[in-house]
Amino acid sequence: MPTRLSSSALALLTLSTLVAAGVPDAARSQSAEFTRSLRLTRTAHPLPLGAPSMLVHAGPGFDPSRPIEAVVFLHGWNGCVEVLIRTGSVPCRPGGHPESGWGIGDRVDAARRNTLLFAPQLAFRDRDGTAGRLSSEGFLRAMMDEAMQAVGPDVGGKRVTDLAHVTLVAHSAGFEAALIAGRRSGLGVSLDRIALMDALYDVEGAFLRWVTSASHRSLVSLHTGGRTEQHGRQLGRIATSRLGAASVAVDPVDLAAAVRRRRVVVAGVRTGHVETLLRYLPDVLARP
Repeated sequence: MPTRLSSSALALLTLSTLVAAGVPDAARSQSAEFTRSLRLTRTAHPLPLGAPSMLVHAGPGFDPSRPIEAVVFLHGWNGCVEVLIRTGSVPCRPGGHPESGWGIGDRVDAARRNTLLFAPQLAFRDRDGTAGRLSSEGFLRAMMDEAMQAVGPDVGGKRVTDLAHVTLVAHSAGFEAALIAGRRSGLGVSLDRIALMDALYDVEGAFLRWVTSASHRSLVSLHTGGRTEQHGRQLGRIATSRLGAASVAVDPVDLAAAVRRRRVVVAGVRTGHVETLLRYLPDVLARP
């Protein structure tokens, strides 16, 4: 004669079966938000012991089951991705002197997109804005894919080929790495925007050739004065001449709206060098 289970025993058995089958309960649920410091086999530049080759960040609303937009952040000269991306008091590597984090991860989150932020470490704490190994064909794509595999469960097992859109964001001397990575990333059509945050110190013609070489691409350049304003204004003039006024916005009143609709956006802003990045980063990530 079969044994009859009490209602409490039956409930316990059912719960155990669900957990064993991988069905999460409230106690097992986790926030989608994460920031991971990764030491990958691929690095853009040689690194000291303990320094990560890339940080990967997703905000509290991140859902890997939805289309994922990626942001690749490149900062040249004296860069440390731990300090750039995180908030609070942050050392560049274990045992290092803590510094005030810039909180770029939070600013990407403020755009309210389903975004995965990648921050490759360029030259570590050096006055060097070069791309390093990112100048090799397909290196950025391979580096991002390795990072996605490293955080696999956090991104639902997705790979770089699953990314819907990729935006390269360059601040300061990161423009050189952005240009060469834009040309040689290996990301194909998913890389469709470059945003220069007070970073256009030269070669505006080269950036314009990048954006005009494919109709789905867009380019944003913000400047605060000096060389970035000089080259930004020149970019606006030649872009308008080549693409027409309907495709270019110069000093728009609503920056995010212009970014959604125009192929090239150039704007002078009344903020400091770092403040430009932090204030306007959500706007340059706007999409239709």
